[in-house]
Amino acid sequence: MSKRPSPSLPPPAAAANEGSSPRKLPIWQLLALAASTGTVLLHMMGSVRHDGYLSHWQIDAALFPKGVDWLLIYGAYGLLERTVTIAKLATESWLVVAIGLVVLATYIFILLTPLGDSTKPKLWLRAHRPWIARLIESLMWSSVIAAFSWILLIAIVLLIGVPGLAGEISGRTSADQDALEFAKGCAASKPRCVTLLRDDKPIAHGYLLDSSPEHIALFDVDLKQARAIPRDGLELRSDPERTTLATGAASAASQP
Repeated sequence: MSKRPSPSLPPPAAAANEGSSPRKLPIWQLLALAASTGTVLLHMMGSVRHDGYLSHWQIDAALFPKGVDWLLIYGAYGLLERTVTIAKLATESWLVVAIGLVVLATYIFILLTPLGDSTKPKLWLRAHRPWIARLIESLMWSSVIAAFSWILLIAIVLLIGVPGLAGEISGRTSADQDALEFAKGCAASKPRCVTLLRDDKPIAHGYLLDSSPEHIALFDVDLKQARAIPRDGLELRSDPERTTLATGAASAASQP
C-alpha cells in the first residue's frame, strides 16, 4: 500500500512568528479615539474660554453654567479664532517659520544618519570587559527610559495645557474686542444695548454679556462696569433708538 504524503506543516518558528504578529487597530477605532479626544479637548477649551471671558469682566462664571453642546460649539469657535490668528502670525513671520523648519529638518537628518560600524567596540567590550559593557548598556537603557518618560510627560502637559491656554487667550481676546466696541457707546457700536426693567422701572442700561435662568450679566454703560443681576422679575428691552434707526434704514432701502 502506498503511503499518502503527510501535509506539510510550517516550521515552528514561522508558526510562532505568525501567531505573535502585532494586530493593527482598525481605522474606525482610530477615528473613534480621535473623535473622543477631540470632543474632550473642545469641551475643555470652550469651558476655559467662557470662564476667561467672564473673568475679564470680574464676573463669577459659576453663575452662568452652560451645557455640553454649547461649550463644544463655543470651543470650536475659539479653536477657529486661534487658528486664524496663528496663520496670520505665520504669514507675517514667514522667515522665522522657514528657519525653524530648516533647523528641525537638519536635526531629524542627523538623528537618522548612521555614524558607521559600531559593532566592533561592542564585541571588544563584551570579550575583554563584560561588566563595562553591561554597565554601559544599563546606562543607555536608563537614559532612553528617562527621556521617553519626559517626552510622555511633556506630551500629556501639552495635550491638556495647550487647549486650556488657547481657550483662556481666546476668551480674553474676545472680551478685549467687546470692550473696544462698548467704548464707542450704544449709538455707534455694533452690539446693541438693552434695558433691564423691574416693575416697569429701568434699573440698568448697557450691553448683554451672558445670561442664565437665574442671572443676567450686563455691562452697565452708566456705571462703566459689569454687573450680575438676579433675573427674577426682570424684563429685557432692546435699545429703542437703535431699533428705530434699523427700521428706518430698512424701510429706506426697500423703497425704489
